[in-house]
Amino acid sequence: MKTFLLLVFLACWGEETPKVSPAEQECRQLVLSAYGKVAEPEQSSQNHLLEFKTTTYYKVPGESQVSRAESLTRMERSGKQVYLENEASRIVKDEDMMVAVLKEKRQILVAGNSPLAQNADQLQLVRDLLLNEARLTGCQAAGEGTVKEIAFTLPEHLVEQYRIKAMTFWVDVKLQQVKKVELRYAEGQPVERHVVAFLRQEQGAKPAHSFKSPLALVFDAQGKLLPAYKGFTLSDYRNK
Repeated sequence: MKTFLLLVFLACWGEETPKVSPAEQECRQLVLSAYGKVAEPEQSSQNHLLEFKTTTYYKVPGESQVSRAESLTRMERSGKQVYLENEASRIVKDEDMMVAVLKEKRQILVAGNSPLAQNADQLQLVRDLLLNEARLTGCQAAGEGTVKEIAFTLPEHLVEQYRIKAMTFWVDVKLQQVKKVELRYAEGQPVERHVVAFLRQEQGAKPAHSFKSPLALVFDAQGKLLPAYKGFTLSDYRNK
């Protein structure tokens, strides 16, 4: 999930938007429109289901071959509430609060949402700045279907700040959906690239998990920790 969130927040103010041709602007707008459907689901009141696989390619010190790790994540949205689950964690968040269960660490985190997460207009601005600052380097058909491969590089100040040098989107033009995103990292980083493949996207899907409050993920109606989380460490950051 870190890759998905990094895509949303990768932005920087400072450089003017470079002039682009109508064809380049069309490709850029295609990514903006399709990516917005998965990057900012909380802006809409409709139910939404998203399943994606994240593959991380990295180098282990002392080994010449590149290793990889995979993670499957399911995201459900019901109104303003978002539920996420993968092998490592379960998370429920709304406009006011986030509750996260870290399975392997046997830890529960409770926190208020950041101002950025609460402000949809700010998220829209960040997403637009990301793709407007990035430089389009390619926009072509990927095979014989309706998918386009759209590639960007990042300006040097963003590479220095985030250590990411390039990103590529695979977008289904007919469905107006992002099918895959790849981030490539600068030389010298332990992680070479992240690939996020979107396996399922359904608007209006009835959520399998819905909570009266994010706290209901781990507490019962009396405020007691659910039996499933007995022995977990609880860290509450709401008043810090």
